[in-house]
Amino acid sequence: MSRVYPNDMTTSACRNLIPLIATFAIFALSTAGIAATITANVQSYGATGNGTTNDETAIKNAVQAIVNNGGNGTLYFPAGTYRCATAGDGVQFSGVSNITIQFDPTSELLMDNLDGSGNGTGCGVEFDGPCANISLQGVHVKWKTVPSSRSNGDAIRFMGYPSDAGSTISNVQMNNCTVEQAPQTGTIFMGCSDITVNGYVDHSTLADGLHFNACRRATVNGMNVSNNGDDGLAWVTYYNSSTSNFSIYNDGTGPWSQPGYTEWCDTNSVATNVSVSGGSANGVRFNQTNGVTVTNVSVSGKAGCGIIADAGIANGGSTGWSVLASQGVNLGNVFANNCATYGVGVYLDDSVGGSGNFLNFGIQQEAGSLISLTNNSVWGVLVQGFDSGNIISGVNFNNIYASSTVTGYCGNLCNSNTTNCSILYNGSQPEAPYGVPSPSYTGQGWAIPGTVCFDNYDTGGSGVGYSHLYTANSGVYRTDGNDITASGDTGYGNGYAVGWCNSGDWMNYAVNVAAAGTYTVALRLQSVTTNAQYLHIQDMYGSNLTGRISLPVTGGWQTVTTTLTLPAGQQILKVVNDTVNGGWNFDCMTFTAKGSGPYQGAPWGIPGTLNFANYDTGGSGLGYLHQNNANNGAYRTDGNDLATSGDAGYGVGYYVGWLDPGDWMNYTVFVAIPGTYTVNFRLASPTSNTQNFHIQDAFGNNLTGTVTVPNTGSYTTWATVPCSINLTKVGTQVLRVVNDTVNGGWNYDTLSFTAPAPPKNLTATGGTKKVTLTWSASTGATSYNIYRGTSPGGENSTVAAGITTTSYTNTGLTTGTTYYYTVRAGNTVGMLGFSTEANAKAK
Repeated sequence: MSRVYPNDMTTSACRNLIPLIATFAIFALSTAGIAATITANVQSYGATGNGTTNDETAIKNAVQAIVNNGGNGTLYFPAGTYRCATAGDGVQFSGVSNITIQFDPTSELLMDNLDGSGNGTGCGVEFDGPCANISLQGVHVKWKTVPSSRSNGDAIRFMGYPSDAGSTISNVQMNNCTVEQAPQTGTIFMGCSDITVNGYVDHSTLADGLHFNACRRATVNGMNVSNNGDDGLAWVTYYNSSTSNFSIYNDGTGPWSQPGYTEWCDTNSVATNVSVSGGSANGVRFNQTNGVTVTNVSVSGKAGCGIIADAGIANGGSTGWSVLASQGVNLGNVFANNCATYGVGVYLDDSVGGSGNFLNFGIQQEAGSLISLTNNSVWGVLVQGFDSGNIISGVNFNNIYASSTVTGYCGNLCNSNTTNCSILYNGSQPEAPYGVPSPSYTGQGWAIPGTVCFDNYDTGGSGVGYSHLYTANSGVYRTDGNDITASGDTGYGNGYAVGWCNSGDWMNYAVNVAAAGTYTVALRLQSVTTNAQYLHIQDMYGSNLTGRISLPVTGGWQTVTTTLTLPAGQQILKVVNDTVNGGWNFDCMTFTAKGSGPYQGAPWGIPGTLNFANYDTGGSGLGYLHQNNANNGAYRTDGNDLATSGDAGYGVGYYVGWLDPGDWMNYTVFVAIPGTYTVNFRLASPTSNTQNFHIQDAFGNNLTGTVTVPNTGSYTTWATVPCSINLTKVGTQVLRVVNDTVNGGWNYDTLSFTAPAPPKNLTATGGTKKVTLTWSASTGATSYNIYRGTSPGGENSTVAAGITTTSYTNTGLTTGTTYYYTVRAGNTVGMLGFSTEANAKAK
């Protein structure tokens, strides 16, 4: 397929309009001096939030207040719909750092800025570099009217520069942001570094859903894009041989190019739990990427490919821009179905004259993962050079399943004009081990809330859908090696049960969870033995979700209940028998929403900042416990005590207080990377009495030890209190803050989780067949891993792990070769931040 436009523009005519657009909230900025942090509540500057009044002037004035402060502020949108009805951007910051934009869970920025032809005239939220430390929390941007065509106006736009010497934007975090009906891209990052996106949602934008152009070190944890006008997730860097002018238009603006495989080709980036459905173009695109891993991907109903990685040279016709073949691409657990062309397509767009960097791909499948491609219209997998003079290489897939019943389907594999490409097929469709759609016995994930019959464990056979020590199935219901029998459990299940279980036996169940939250699980079981019997349910990461469930002697069928917390979306649940001789039968398990979940509908990202006032929903006993039930109606209207904090620059402007011993609050979070984090609590207290609290997990394990509250001077004099917390589990989980003091004389504002900082000051010095590295120690790190490559940004080889010092000598190197290195900091649980790159030539 040919490329027609770069992601953030449509035609040259649209580009030429940009200088003529009268924007608001664009300011001449001064960053001289560092001021105290402030909070600018848009309603305090005159915004109504009624969805009818044009709130542009009030928003402009609130932004200007933060600008006048030199940045260092929070732009806060309380509950309401804030209409922007003049051509231009809704919110724009340029050249200022340390900015948070915080939306109330019911807030919306309503863009009503289309011109007379129905075309866009500006972005919803825009940041222009240089700037750093930008946080978007719960931001919701929607266009009031569907634009008539793809035109100017990304919902969220970060315009940086792909060089540390330029206007780079660094350290950006987006949590639980939603965009709708934007004239252009949902969210675009250009020339940005160290990005984290958690829980992102895009509906019906006219271009890409989430786009990274010439970025580095981006992490995406959970995204859902539906019915958009271009690629769902795009990793794109354009090619230009210039080492000084990175603009593809040669006018000093993005999108950006690079002269080869540099660290600004989206290097060291990861995306997981990606869902794309409907709309034009492709699910996930790779163009000139250099080290991107994408796992747990579901793509359905796209007008192009499920996954695409193409390359080509601009020819003024079918190929609009030059892009090199992507390197260092890792795919794991990809499900693409009902796409109009290919499930996976890797190919050249045109003749590149045999030029190597356009031909040599580096795309592989992660070991143990699955790529499942069903009912795509043309090919399951297409790997294809342009012709015999333009042969591509470097595509390796080790576990592909492909099939289609679409009329006109060409076949499962087209592998032509290639060399050193390997595509291996699995004879039958196995179960997906990491929670993506369509692996279950009925062909789709079981709905939660809802009932799952134990005999409907996933397909794939022994070791994939289930594990059963003794393979002696009677042929009832299913004919594999698991033991199934008629249940006789009237009114429950489908009439069959799984039995004769042994220690370590397990069964997998692909499920689709409607909403993140806590669920009650009612298990229908039958047992006649008096031996101690236990089982548990775990997630796709192997984390125990229920703890050990004790099973009683039932005689007949009986219901045993427990609770667990689940993220939204497709995933795998595993039921594991922990008993040496499991003398029971399984019928079914029913999941019921317990009425508690994250306050804004999606888990809070860690690392990141949580507001104590944003405890989970569900009310007393589910989201929180407060024994003095006397809320004054501030921010939330349940029985917890909240009030205005006055803690400028922190939180949403409200705190939790008036605490009693045993009071607690739950917070549903998503932990991106396991590790030991520093937690900084914002607290206020006027008393010197012994006061303490702790954080525990869903099983009651104390994760922090005792945290002591100091005397800060008053109930509104705020101080930061740090401690450490060890989070060993990846994914969604619940953390509980528990008051341990008889008289809890303090107030809570925020708690921020920070990981060990990346190593700094990395230097590389060449020696005889060696390179010596040194770096500065990272706070919180206990070890370091060393990564090496032979091109900028190409550090895909681990040369040392578990280094406990701040220096390392890499020996046995080739004389005259330049080697490139990065160092990653970690601790006893996991590896975290990457350093910048350093290089040296071996002598």
